[in-house]
Amino acid sequence: MSAAKAKSKTAAVKSAAKSAAGSRARWTEEQIRLLNDTVKCSATAKAGFEAVAKQLGKSAGTVQQKYYNLQKQAGGGTKRRGRKPARPAGSANSGATAARQARVAATSGATIPTVAELRAITVDELVGLATRVKAEVDRRRKELEAASKLLAG
Repeated sequence: MSAAKAKSKTAAVKSAAKSAAGSRARWTEEQIRLLNDTVKCSATAKAGFEAVAKQLGKSAGTVQQKYYNLQKQAGGGTKRRGRKPARPAGSANSGATAARQARVAATSGATIPTVAELRAITVDELVGLATRVKAEVDRRRKELEAASKLLAG
């Protein structure tokens, strides 16, 4: 492209930018083309943003935001970080399985499991634990009734 054509193109972009300066007008195709070409040809993206901002009479932040929004629309944007995917049900390591079995064995005795231990127990294990607790409560109730009869008696 000759220097005269480049100057006329730049002048046209400047005049379009001045008419849109201060208003919330949409970016023209020429302005977008200027933005993309300048950023690609400049030494750094920041320098390109500043050059386009100066030509269009916009702030560098506005130009930068427009550039990255265009990149995102074109599919070249960065991927947002999301939550980690859930682990499959059977992916617990063998150490955790052994620890769970040890907790279940501990709950089968007279000891009461801690809150952390209860969180790791499955539903079937909880049903078994509830059955054992009910049996223990019934046994102690009978002992208390027998002691009450002896004392009253």
